[in-house]
Amino acid sequence: MTKKKTQSNTDEQVKASAADGSKPEVAEAKDMAVAVAALAAEKEDLERRWLRLQADMDNLRKRTAKEKEEMWQVATADVLKQLLPVLDNFERALGTAPAEGDEWAQGMIMVVRQLQNTLDCLGLEAVCNDGSFDPNCHEALMPDADPDKPENMVTAVFEKGYKYKGRLLRPSKVRVSTGGNSK
Repeated sequence: MTKKKTQSNTDEQVKASAADGSKPEVAEAKDMAVAVAALAAEKEDLERRWLRLQADMDNLRKRTAKEKEEMWQVATADVLKQLLPVLDNFERALGTAPAEGDEWAQGMIMVVRQLQNTLDCLGLEAVCNDGSFDPNCHEALMPDADPDKPENMVTAVFEKGYKYKGRLLRPSKVRVSTGGNSK
């Protein structure tokens, strides 16, 4: 029955094409050309969308990796900041330690070195306290009116400052020379 319907449809197409003066093969070729052009356009559109999705996925991967790295750095900086008072206390303890021949003092020195090495490996850097005063990384606690010292020079460090990946965690607390001009 479907064969008869197909045959009758083909006969109708032949009659219709004969009525408008064209051959059935030409009409069929035109229809195929239109279909091929539509499929080619659809293919190009799908390729464009696929490339755009691929670029979006790459951007998402990069953004996620960057955010993960930033979160790691913020967390590490926070932990390092909390460990700074511990490091300060160890250094103060070393300042009051008995003679170096003492086993307790040797043990303390080894513990402090191990802590400093670990913090260094994580990226902790001491702020440079030699030279001129830098308000970006120093906190001036008191002036030094000694006329023999040049103006705006760090003359004493009360508490060391530290940076992590170029970001200041804690400023150095220092005494700054005024060049003999006490105000």
